[in-house]
Amino acid sequence: GVGPSFARQVAEMCLGMALACSREIVLGDLKMRRGDEDYLHAGNVNTFMLYGQPVGIIGYGGIANELHPLLRPFGVEVSAYDPWLGDGYLRSRGVKPKSLEALLAESRVIFVLAAPTVENRAFLGHPELAQIQQGAVMVLMSRAHVVDFDALTEYVVAGRFKLATDVFPTE
Repeated sequence: GVGPSFARQVAEMCLGMALACSREIVLGDLKMRRGDEDYLHAGNVNTFMLYGQPVGIIGYGGIANELHPLLRPFGVEVSAYDPWLGDGYLRSRGVKPKSLEALLAESRVIFVLAAPTVENRAFLGHPELAQIQQGAVMVLMSRAHVVDFDALTEYVVAGRFKLATDVFPTE
């Protein structure tokens, strides 16, 4: 399994990636370096603060257990989808259990932390990704195995939602 120190490091990376993505830090830096930075309101039209946003976690294992306490200062409501864990367990962790469909549709920030299994290859495909709300942020930290990466790329390039990831089909 994942040791607590490694899980904590990954959880910290997840939070940092979500913050950077929701505030478009990387895009802003790129625009500044190119000399076409948008200022004031124009530079923040498509950004949002994490505070008070609905957050969904897909796969509530060791990394999610480390991430959840890091999210508390942001006043977020955390929901989770994990078919391997019972609703009672998730509630005992302070998480609201949700169906995959509800989590995708209702969350402004979605952390994909599911461990790859034979059963979950590309379980986030076109129909599932279509449920994600416009402008939401997805942080993909589990293996690319769990996502139809072509579909994911289509939605991100079309500007439907934002993506922060450190995993790709070919690593």
